[in-house]
Amino acid sequence: HHINVLVRRENGTTATPKLLAFHDLGTYRVFCEVVFFEEGGGVRNSDIITAFVNMCQNPAFGVPQFLYADNGAEYGFADYLGDALKLGSKVIPFNGADERNRIIRAKPYNAAAKHVEGWFRQMNQQYFRHIKGWIDDDRMNPKRPALGKLPAAWDAGFEALCATIYGHMTAY
Repeated sequence: HHINVLVRRENGTTATPKLLAFHDLGTYRVFCEVVFFEEGGGVRNSDIITAFVNMCQNPAFGVPQFLYADNGAEYGFADYLGDALKLGSKVIPFNGADERNRIIRAKPYNAAAKHVEGWFRQMNQQYFRHIKGWIDDDRMNPKRPALGKLPAAWDAGFEALCATIYGHMTAY
C-alpha cells in the first residue's frame, strides 16, 4: 500500500514509499516493512517474500497457520506455502481440517473484505498524516499548504523515514 508521503529521491524526484504489512487477526498486531524504489517500479514478488520470511523469523509473529492473500502476481509465492504453514499449528486434531487449504485468496476487486485495507486507511488518516510530505489519498486533490503547490517532500533520508514510520507503528 502507498504511504501517502512524498519522499525526495537522491536524484531530486519524488515518490511515495510502499508499506508491506501482515495483519494478525487474532491479536491485531501488524508486521510491516517499508520499501522505497530509487527508480520507477512497483512491489515485486521478491519484496513480498522477503517481508514474509522476516515476519516468520520475528519471535513476536512466527509462521502463521493460515495466510489470507491478495490475488496480485506478487503474491504468487503463497501457492507454495501450504506445507510450511502447517509449521504454525501447535496441535492439529484429526477432524478433516488438516486437509483444508491454508492459503485463502481474497475475492478479486473487493478491497473492503480485506481487514488490512481498513488498517492501512487508519494508519494513513490518523498517524502518517503527521509526517512531513503528507499528500492524502486523493492524488488529484492532495492536501496543499498553498494553492497550486505540493507540500515539501520528506528529505531527511529513507532510514529516518523508516524510523518515523516504525515510531507511528509503535504508537498504534
